[in-house]
Amino acid sequence: MKSTLLKTLAATSLVATTQAEVRVLGASFKERGVNAPLGTIITNPGTVSATRGYLIMDHTISGATPSKATYIEYGEIRNAGVITRYYTVDTDFADFRADAIGGATGGKRIYGHMHAPVLVADVSDALIPFSGTVSGQYSFPKKLSFDQTTFQTGASDAVAGPQIIIANDVASTLRSVVSGSANSVNVPNDVPDTGVEIVDATAEFVARLERQGYVKTLGEAPEITSTFPATVPLADGATQTLTVTLDPDTDPNGDEFAAPTYQWYKDDVAIPTAVLPSFTLTGGPSEPTSGAGTYKVVVTNALGSAISTNVVVTSVVNEITTNLQSITIEGSNTSVLSVVLSPTSVTPPTYQWFKAPTATPTAFVPIPTSATPESGTGATLAVTGGSAVTGAGVYKVEITNSAGTVTSANATVTVNNVAMSFTSQMPSTQAVPFAGTFTLAPVPNTNPLPRIVTYQWMKAPLASPAAFANVAIGDGGQGMTLIVNGNNASPTGPGVYRLSITNAGTPPVTVNSTTCTVTAAP
Repeated sequence: MKSTLLKTLAATSLVATTQAEVRVLGASFKERGVNAPLGTIITNPGTVSATRGYLIMDHTISGATPSKATYIEYGEIRNAGVITRYYTVDTDFADFRADAIGGATGGKRIYGHMHAPVLVADVSDALIPFSGTVSGQYSFPKKLSFDQTTFQTGASDAVAGPQIIIANDVASTLRSVVSGSANSVNVPNDVPDTGVEIVDATAEFVARLERQGYVKTLGEAPEITSTFPATVPLADGATQTLTVTLDPDTDPNGDEFAAPTYQWYKDDVAIPTAVLPSFTLTGGPSEPTSGAGTYKVVVTNALGSAISTNVVVTSVVNEITTNLQSITIEGSNTSVLSVVLSPTSVTPPTYQWFKAPTATPTAFVPIPTSATPESGTGATLAVTGGSAVTGAGVYKVEITNSAGTVTSANATVTVNNVAMSFTSQMPSTQAVPFAGTFTLAPVPNTNPLPRIVTYQWMKAPLASPAAFANVAIGDGGQGMTLIVNGNNASPTGPGVYRLSITNAGTPPVTVNSTTCTVTAAP
């Protein structure tokens, strides 16, 4: 007999239809239970429980891919004189296996196994055999008879007769005898010319039970339906969120019973704050709550627990998403080299910059650490034209964190020489009062290369305007500007002035500003 969920294998072909229709079977089970002392002979065990249920199925039982049925189980529990009415709902009921066998006259009979409610023996996967009739264009079961079946837990000696218990451990040996039947139940349809779906019928029968005082309760331990990847490679700082989902029958979704609890583990040690359905994995060094390791979640309700599959987090190096680019620097200007590491590292990374001569671009040497922007161990590197530390050359950087080391692309820095010149000159003449002053301030061009290394002011007498001599350092002669006055006796009094600038070239080059003739104002 093939084990196909709610699928009948008829001898005659069945006509498929898209009309929505369901069949509801109302089942009733009686359970006689035994929990007797060693060697007791039970001659007439009484009924200890009566359980009922609704099996709701649709016409897809005749198709190649039958839908899952819904099974509503309900009953009463008596404890110290208190009666509790309960019901459970299983929306993906799969414990129903059947074959329909057709006869020569067109009649069909169904045989199979179905879930049986067993309270005393408490066995797993309790299936009870049934037989019944099939009728209607959809080959729905119409009526079922369940064969009396004995269920037993624990170990007992092989003895004659199912009512004799000889056990080494009385507490672990329980036996139930279950029998029952199932008949069609009418399903109301308040919408004309439309069929009733499984969800509609489920809602109707749940409403009936609740009007009679039945309270929904858990029917089974949690069942995890989500699938986790076996391995998650994460760079330092990268994240990935795992979310565990449950079979809806084990998740309250607003029902009366308590929600399940969640506990995530790393390397079999509980993560104290990870008690929600979702948990975010974070790459990085192996810490109690993050980094490389093996993760899982345990979901628990009043009836048991479910453990997810393991997820192994492995470390991979971060990526450089914005790499070094070759640049050209004009004169002694400064440019900054940098890269972007993705994702942002949880562990502060270390940097080491390297430089190679342009002529030998593979002969890299590390740039030393310093307290300047040209430090070779900073997140960025300032490269200045003409600098003895940086300047023209080929550069790369190595970045290291908990996952390893990643190396940037090479970048060539080209530096163009810029000749010295003056972008702003002094006035050609300037009259200054005896007690007054005036600042001479010609402006050299910005960042020439080779760099300007000296500034020297020069003065010639008014009577000999070509006989220049250096202005003394003490009189401000080596500053970028010079303050002059109208006192003829002063070293910076009336005369002809110019500024000479000299670079660090080989040989050095000197450029003079235009002259300014300073006179005493009347």
